[in-house]
Amino acid sequence: MDVLRFILRLPFILLRLAARSLVYLFTLLGFLLRPFTGRIRWAVPGWVTFAGNQLARLERGGNRYPKTISALLLLTAAVAAGSYYTWHWYQNKPKPVDVAPLVVQDISASVQRPSAVNYNRDDNSAQIVVVTFSRSAAPVTLIGKPVTAGITLTPAMEGEWQWRNDRKLVFTAKKTFPMGKTYTVDMDAKTLLAPQVALTEKQKTFTTPEFYYRGGRAEFYQDPQDPMKKHAIIGLTFNAPADVKNLESRLSMTRDGKPVPYTVTVMNCCHLC
Repeated sequence: MDVLRFILRLPFILLRLAARSLVYLFTLLGFLLRPFTGRIRWAVPGWVTFAGNQLARLERGGNRYPKTISALLLLTAAVAAGSYYTWHWYQNKPKPVDVAPLVVQDISASVQRPSAVNYNRDDNSAQIVVVTFSRSAAPVTLIGKPVTAGITLTPAMEGEWQWRNDRKLVFTAKKTFPMGKTYTVDMDAKTLLAPQVALTEKQKTFTTPEFYYRGGRAEFYQDPQDPMKKHAIIGLTFNAPADVKNLESRLSMTRDGKPVPYTVTVMNCCHLC
């Protein structure tokens, strides 16, 4: 307990020593300056006396209630430390980053229809529809991945949409497109595209290649074994397999208004003569 009282009295002892040192200092200074300034009369200000009385009361209180005063001092120190820590935390806490406003750019899209299937080649590659945007439009996380929302093909066609790169969206069909048919591509920009772009046209159409044929070069044929057997060979080439029976029912040949007998021979899937 005596140690606690001494610790509480130590600040007051130091204050008294400092005050006495100042008094001795000013006394010495006055003595040295007396030949120049003469004797100076000085009275202690009232606030000094008041402050001294209050300090004396505090010292007596510390001697009388050392535990209470120590607890109050510890509490004050804890509050001060907590306040400083709180202020330091507030000054150094993470501040929200100011996000730059999103600039939305208008883009356009074009659709490349699927190419016609070349039945004369042994090519099993699937037909594709390519949607090309005028600038980067794909969400970064979806490039190279299948797209399941935001774009539809009407009439429906079995297949898969996929971002080939940031500007090209490709539909790979699982079956061959019907020929001469018109399709509509509907796009929902909010779901399909990156947030910084807006689509000027949300709907595009394309028509698959038409079914057609062309006449080949007519040739004259004479049987080398029987010169009396003579034939004219006329070829027809189609861009897709033709229904031979249906074609024969619609095909006719005349000469001077009279029907001419003929036969149909299938050379391959797309060539008749």
